[in-house]
Amino acid sequence: MSKGDSIQRKLWKSYGKVGKTLGYDFELYRADTLVDPINDQYYIDTKKVSYSQDYEYRKQRDEGVSIWNCWIDGRLEGLFDIQQGDHLFNYETGELYYISSSLPHLDLIAIKTNSKVSIVRSGYADGANGFGVTDISIGIDIPALIYQPKGANTSGYNPAQSEMFSVLPSYEMYLHDPLREIKIGDAITDSSGQRTQVTAVYITDNGTHLSTTAYDES
Repeated sequence: MSKGDSIQRKLWKSYGKVGKTLGYDFELYRADTLVDPINDQYYIDTKKVSYSQDYEYRKQRDEGVSIWNCWIDGRLEGLFDIQQGDHLFNYETGELYYISSSLPHLDLIAIKTNSKVSIVRSGYADGANGFGVTDISIGIDIPALIYQPKGANTSGYNPAQSEMFSVLPSYEMYLHDPLREIKIGDAITDSSGQRTQVTAVYITDNGTHLSTTAYDES
């Protein structure tokens, strides 16, 4: 074990002490797929975990991306170490996070999700009516953070634009896409039934960031 590895494990041990003191049980899942990552086959460990906005547990979360310091012992069972994309789920509260950054010797960072999304892409495949255009499933029940940023489009009439122009709501989403499968143009349906289309895909240090716009159902 290198000196750097030894220091990292000591850091994780100290994070674990905070989690044990202030945290609650979270089950950890690791999947390399976009299909239902919170599934028994992907379970790897249960740990005490605590989350904060600062080191002193004083700061409240503001608007925007729900990013948290994650206090957990990153030395997991079965020779696993915690890594970006691991999901943490508390069955009692329903809280669901994913590890967005696990860079060596730096704070563990998690994003708190508020929805699950399913993703389809228009393509050609065999169906009930033969070969033709159909929706191809890309992902199912993927934990995601969805929010509408300040200044984003909201539904309704915009008097500064043409009377024939209908402004559609736009959203930002963060999730873990391990194989970078999501593409511009894919259709997303969230837990509330809202349907949006991907207009931009950004691969960031905090996972996959999507910009989406609601479908015009008129």
